[in-house]
Amino acid sequence: MSDVAKELVEGLVDLASLQVKLGNILADAVAGISASAEPAAKNASESIREISQAEIVAAAQAIRAGMFDEYDGGFQSLLRTNFPAHRVEELARAALEAAAASRDEG
Repeated sequence: MSDVAKELVEGLVDLASLQVKLGNILADAVAGISASAEPAAKNASESIREISQAEIVAAAQAIRAGMFDEYDGGFQSLLRTNFPAHRVEELARAALEAAAASRDEG
């Protein structure tokens, strides 16, 4: 296999691995929120409203920086294609909401 093809296959495997990891994180977040009791869910809803768009954007920027940090330009292009800014913001929002719900339960 040529070097280019080998790098492409390795990049696709890395991308698939990253998607699985992000999927697991989201599944854990959703399960944690769903498992909360009704009063805690009401408190979590109040906390969720307190999360500002600036916090979401900042978290999304941190996620994107972490995603691109270790990879070369070609793989970064694949990541940008598969994880556009709005999708990363959705992930950041879900993570911040899960953190807020977790704080309210504890």
